[in-house]
Amino acid sequence: MQSLAKKYLGSNASYRRTLRAQGLPLVYDPPPPERDPAPELASSTLWRWLSWLGGMSNTLRAASDLLRQQEPNSQWHRQVWELDPRKFRSPQRKETLQQAMKLLVLSELLGELSATRIFPNLATVHCWS
Repeated sequence: MQSLAKKYLGSNASYRRTLRAQGLPLVYDPPPPERDPAPELASSTLWRWLSWLGGMSNTLRAASDLLRQQEPNSQWHRQVWELDPRKFRSPQRKETLQQAMKLLVLSELLGELSATRIFPNLATVHCWS
């Protein structure tokens, strides 16, 4: 999920194009036994993941505090969180996508600095919010 979310946010690709690998649709793995062939991931699935990540404000705040404690000279918070303007039509959607982007970047930074992981450890402590 994280890799697809990063791929979408870091490119000008649409939800549908992001959920394709080498021109083929991504499918659920493993497919349900009663389904043949495996069902494709709906393009709305990616938005649901991103809106869930973008809504984790308590986790984002806790991860940011943790990064500040572990790396006081970090400049991550000074980054400009640019998105392709075609990815949003409203300020709320832009904010949600930017929050998701921040959480994904923080997840990588904390993973590099220590054994502390946002998913699932820190997110669970903060009730996935």
